[in-house]
Amino acid sequence: MIFLTAKKRAEDEAEGRALGAVDFLSKPINPGVLFSRVAMHLAPRNALRAPD
Repeated sequence: MIFLTAKKRAEDEAEGRALGAVDFLSKPINPGVLFSRVAMHLAPRNALRAPD
C-alpha cells in the first residue's frame, strides 16, 4: 500500500507505515516519482515470477 496524502509531517508518515504502508508520498504528487516508486515495489514480485 502506498499512501498518497496531503499530510507532510514525519509523524504522519510514521503512522501511515505503522498502518501497513510500504511508501508515503505527499501532495503534490510528481507522476514520475509515483511511477518509479510503484516500479520499485513491484520489482521483487516480478523477479520471483517464473519465466514464460
